[in-house]
Amino acid sequence: MMLGSQQTKLVRQVGDLGEAALVMRRSWAENTDQPLLYESEFLESFLRYPGRLSSIAPALYSEEKLAAFVCGACRTVTLEGKRLNLLLMTFFTVAPDFKGQGLGKRIWTECVNMARAAGYDGVLHYCVVGNKSNEVTQAATRDAGFDPVQVFTVSYLMRFLAQSKTTSCADSTQADPRRLVGLSNALQGTVEMTRAWTLEEAQWDLSRRSNPVSVQGPSPANQPGLVSGYSMEIDDQKGTRCTMLDNALWNHLSPEEQIALLQEFMVSCSNSQILVVPILNYAVSAPFEKLRFRRSTRVLNAYLTLFSKQQIPQLTSMFIDVL
Repeated sequence: MMLGSQQTKLVRQVGDLGEAALVMRRSWAENTDQPLLYESEFLESFLRYPGRLSSIAPALYSEEKLAAFVCGACRTVTLEGKRLNLLLMTFFTVAPDFKGQGLGKRIWTECVNMARAAGYDGVLHYCVVGNKSNEVTQAATRDAGFDPVQVFTVSYLMRFLAQSKTTSCADSTQADPRRLVGLSNALQGTVEMTRAWTLEEAQWDLSRRSNPVSVQGPSPANQPGLVSGYSMEIDDQKGTRCTMLDNALWNHLSPEEQIALLQEFMVSCSNSQILVVPILNYAVSAPFEKLRFRRSTRVLNAYLTLFSKQQIPQLTSMFIDVL
């Protein structure tokens, strides 16, 4: 069934997130890599992020059927001393029945234009290396009049976890959001692109997002470290559960304290089978090496687009979540 773009209707915000989750699952099942299971609760949590600017989630419908959509939420960063509000664009999906008709390119261009109109300074997105989405999203961003720059390559570490029947990720959240803000601010000047949190954003990350998990400590001179992330299922027959580690803020701790903090986090996530860590070079990596984390085959390209068209530097480190 071939449908031209004139037969589709654009809406500014995707409607039924349950439908969006089902479309995403069917579409992403065609990818060669194992997808994560993004359910409606996760999408709703993402779009409720309390950023400085509103979330954006445009969609294309054909005869009331969801054909394509993309979601974006605000991430405020410091880059070369400048404070920027970026739209983190993710969950880019075209329904299987509508692929090959240019709808993905169209919805991406619309989202970039909406971000600019909403007052964003630019957009940030990730694509799996080798996936066709790299070409589609770059071409769509250029159609909007801007140049996406590949600024970083994200690789991953992973480790299988011991199982526990008594520990729950949902019950283990205990880190202080003020520590997340303070430790993140301390990275400015040493990490090239650094996430800048409000207290409300930190509270969302540690307690209000979908399935958060965090630990804090030990406390040398009242300056504890912090590790946090979230758990979710992989879309496989076994319902394998994994924890994604977003924040490892421990550079000021001793090597022994760093390892102890990571071990505590691993125990708190023991209802997951796998712990996954994106390598962004903002955190000391020795604890992962000591605890026998292994390199994953998954690699992402990170693309940054700025609407001012200022020169965008290549990054050797960044502190921001990867979705």
